[in-house]
Amino acid sequence: MLNQTYRSVIGYYVVGIITNLLNWFLNTNTKLNIQQSTFVSIYIIGSILLYISDILFAKSKFIMKNYKGISNYYGIIPYSDIGSRLKWLISSLHQKYIFRFIVTIIIDTIIGLQLLTYIINQLDKYDIITKWKYRNLVVAALVASFTFFLYLGTLRFEWAYEHRENNLMNILVAVWLSIAIISVTNISNSDSNKNGYWRTNPIKYILKV
Repeated sequence: MLNQTYRSVIGYYVVGIITNLLNWFLNTNTKLNIQQSTFVSIYIIGSILLYISDILFAKSKFIMKNYKGISNYYGIIPYSDIGSRLKWLISSLHQKYIFRFIVTIIIDTIIGLQLLTYIINQLDKYDIITKWKYRNLVVAALVASFTFFLYLGTLRFEWAYEHRENNLMNILVAVWLSIAIISVTNISNSDSNKNGYWRTNPIKYILKV
């Protein structure tokens, strides 16, 4: 049987296919630019689908107040027991797990969109594959995959979904989040001097509206 790491990767690929098709649709059939369509499809909708996929089909061990008559159960819940997994998923929406997952998404969104914008700007600057209309969509998909395999997958299972506290990990993630937010602030310095654009429109700045 595949362990949770491999199952999460499979889930990521399935979600990735769905969200990249959605990204293509939004980018080609609406007025959203590549940063906006990527933000909506991959970083918002994709994250929601990935969270559901991780809990229902990938995560192996859970802590539950009561599982089959055992109080304060911690252990493996069979993948076939969708009911118990769904119960944990719903209960996690008012616990630390969802909050931590949101933190990982904030970090990944800031890093991913900055990286996406930088790569596209460099490709445009040096006139690389500028005539291929799907270039930016492919770049968006590659950036999302890169950050997932670099840190996001591990961060979710080793921190966001883990019930045991790890003070060192908590500090590292807090520092990481702070650095990500500061990086956006620093990049926006030139814009903040122009009618306070960063201060009044932070979301628009991140999405490059």
